[in-house]
Amino acid sequence: MKTGRCAGFVVAAAMASSACASSPATDAAAKLPTCVDTETSSAESCRADRLGEEQVGGLALGMSMDAVFALLGRPDSATEPVEEAATGDIVTTYMWGAAGVQVDSAQTPADPKQTALRVNVQAPFAGKTLRQIGIGNTEAEARAAYADAIDLDHTRPGEGLVAGSIFGGVIFSFEGGRVTSIFIGAAAE
Repeated sequence: MKTGRCAGFVVAAAMASSACASSPATDAAAKLPTCVDTETSSAESCRADRLGEEQVGGLALGMSMDAVFALLGRPDSATEPVEEAATGDIVTTYMWGAAGVQVDSAQTPADPKQTALRVNVQAPFAGKTLRQIGIGNTEAEARAAYADAIDLDHTRPGEGLVAGSIFGGVIFSFEGGRVTSIFIGAAAE
């Protein structure tokens, strides 16, 4: 299991103004207007609203680590807690190597309860997102399922797809036209 925030797909750190592509790949997406920056809202928030609260195989951001442990069992390994400079959160990374799962948890000095901050899965993980995309699905299937929320500035055909935003969304990595990893959370601060 790679231990980066977004294994298999490097996301550009700079965020420029974005447009959200509607694609005729899905009827619902074809009927939605394009997300664009305006004076009152951003394309990024438009895509995030369309994406909603995503999860993969029952793993969701904000869920308690007790619930994660109940779902997956005890992890194979964990890092030492480290303070994340951008947020002040105390972050611990838990890994279930045989299951293909990595979950970063966050807690604050004021609230020691650990919650899921970022989720990264790869084979052999069999869970799917709420839009029914999992490891092994095709890039075309992922694009069709998330057509209404694609961040065109950070999506690289054949490499990865960003749904929502790099500041909070779902990132699919591809190899050979297939989904090889799914990351949920913020890949940039």
